[in-house]
Amino acid sequence: MAGYLDVIVPIPTKRTRICDQPREKLAKLGSGNLTEVELLALILRTGKKGSGVLKMAGNLLRKHKLVGLAQMSLTDLQEIAGIGKSKACGLVAVFELAKRLNDASNKSQKVYLSPRDFESHFEDYRKSRKEYILAFYLNARSQLIYKELISLGTADFTVIHPREVFEPAITHNAISVVLAHNHPSGCVDPSLEDIKITKELVEAGRILGIKLVDHILFTATEILSFKAKNLI
Repeated sequence: MAGYLDVIVPIPTKRTRICDQPREKLAKLGSGNLTEVELLALILRTGKKGSGVLKMAGNLLRKHKLVGLAQMSLTDLQEIAGIGKSKACGLVAVFELAKRLNDASNKSQKVYLSPRDFESHFEDYRKSRKEYILAFYLNARSQLIYKELISLGTADFTVIHPREVFEPAITHNAISVVLAHNHPSGCVDPSLEDIKITKELVEAGRILGIKLVDHILFTATEILSFKAKNLI
């Protein structure tokens, strides 16, 4: 009969747990919510002596940048410590596929980087006599994955609760949120209530790990960004 000392149970090492994290995140949240470091770590699969795969991927991106790695030849990649022929071939193949996909794509998905990028979504509300609050949910690449009309108020007052803003973010696995609402009065300046609500939403997002990137106010002719005005 085997005793306690005769039964060997493999214990996951720290390296194994670290390597598994990007896979688990991808399976749970989708590839769009992984960082470049995590995606590169998945391609590399293993690290090198004294350096886990996530650390190795991070060091590679800091030193060479993603564009730099994509432009390297097979020989250049093999000369990087810890890469070797197998990893180098894998990287070259992935970058070549990315180039071909980019060439074959007629239209890339829009990236939302500034308040002006959202303007096309405001047209139906610019001249409204009531306040509308819109929420835009973005992935890690700042691409719009979902939008929702959060609230409809009166001409000068709208009630909003953090739950209404962040529940869709959780449902759709969003990384960040941009809020926007119109001012029927025609004055684009934020009210004290606008500032107070925005601060509450920033704090709620911090707790949830979902960043409120910006709050945009708009009228028939103007827009104002809380981020640009250092109000967020």
